[in-house]
Amino acid sequence: MKWLAPPGPDEIGVVSLFIAPSHEEPDAWPGASHGSDPIGIIATRSRVAWLVYGKNPCDKATQSFFAEQRARLSLANVPKARGYRSVAWGNRESGDRFFIEFAWQDPDPA
Repeated sequence: MKWLAPPGPDEIGVVSLFIAPSHEEPDAWPGASHGSDPIGIIATRSRVAWLVYGKNPCDKATQSFFAEQRARLSLANVPKARGYRSVAWGNRESGDRFFIEFAWQDPDPA
């Protein structure tokens, strides 16, 4: 198990899964040049997969989305908690597939 460092207040922590043909160099993970860290690497004869963690700036549109999700949660009939998790997934026109887990924890009021 690897604990991931939390992102800063204006950042988003991003975990990405990359899969490529096995001729790729397994120690040269995608995002390394941008400061991403490998969580795990699996190499087989036919493929190599990297699970990579990085931090990205949180733009205004994403901050607005988070605010909307928090507002919806406050209106929902669910137990109140300091943290929240939400999942989105789908396909893009390019054929890429995505799965995003949004998670945050509000500061301790104490």
